[in-house]
Amino acid sequence: MKRILFLLIATAAVFAATSQRTTRRSLRAEATASATENSAQAARYDTVTPAPPSLVEIKGYDKPLRSRRETFFATNTGEGTVGRLAFTISYFDTDGRLMHRASHNVDAPIPAGETRQIGLRSWDTQQAFYYERSAVPARTEQATPYRVSIAVDTVFERL
Repeated sequence: MKRILFLLIATAAVFAATSQRTTRRSLRAEATASATENSAQAARYDTVTPAPPSLVEIKGYDKPLRSRRETFFATNTGEGTVGRLAFTISYFDTDGRLMHRASHNVDAPIPAGETRQIGLRSWDTQQAFYYERSAVPARTEQATPYRVSIAVDTVFERL
């Protein structure tokens, strides 16, 4: 019985391993339009809009000491619905020196005229820094305050 089962499995494996022709014969390429027509079509359907400074307003940044997340609010001041945001956050010490800079691209479905909270994983992996306007625990022995600057790079509109 075991011998018959082995022969069946071996036969199935041989048939499965045989090569198969996967290409079709006698295929011909279609005639295409000129290059100028193709480039004009590509430009018409571009869905990425460079962000003017007033299209999305960023306010209310917060990252308390020992927090693994940082949050802020984004307000859509445009007429269309925002689908994604690409932005850069710059982190400065209290003397104005750049400590870190990170670029993000996040889903942010924001209808026209509305505000949404956006949360990110914190850049502060050691949990030793806090945003200068955040609350600081009373028993804090050592912590470093910082300032932020958030610049919206690109707005991806939802169609």
